[in-house]
Amino acid sequence: VSFYHHTRGFPQHYGFGDGDFEVYYELFLKGQVDFGDYFKTLRSWLDRKDDANVLFITYEDIRSDKKKVLMAIAEFIGGENNEALMEKILFHSSLEEMKKQPLRWCSERKVEHTPFIRSGQVGGYSELLTKEHGEKLDNLMKNFFSQKELDFLG
Repeated sequence: VSFYHHTRGFPQHYGFGDGDFEVYYELFLKGQVDFGDYFKTLRSWLDRKDDANVLFITYEDIRSDKKKVLMAIAEFIGGENNEALMEKILFHSSLEEMKKQPLRWCSERKVEHTPFIRSGQVGGYSELLTKEHGEKLDNLMKNFFSQKELDFLG
């Protein structure tokens, strides 16, 4: 759903400014959106998640405890624990702060498009996904991933 809003919001890049969610949903399932097949891409990264040079983070992790995730990133890249810098990053990466300067994150958007920085809430997909959409996605996920991997992904 987020990528649908992203794609619609950049009509000069994607030519989908008036695009319908149902059309986008079907293109997404076929891997015919920017960056290709989501499931194959996720599969390729899950296969590498335990590699020493890969740090696997989900959006849900970030929303649950951003400071913990930032500390994990700092440790992963060999950074030091700098509390003042951590607080500055937390402040400037808050949704409230990011919403104050929308042109910092994207080009000018038409009034009818959603803001680039939207709610940031986990589960916002329910605004457009129907029960049938969700069931179809769940079945695809079960075809690509083991139950253990699905549990890892959340």
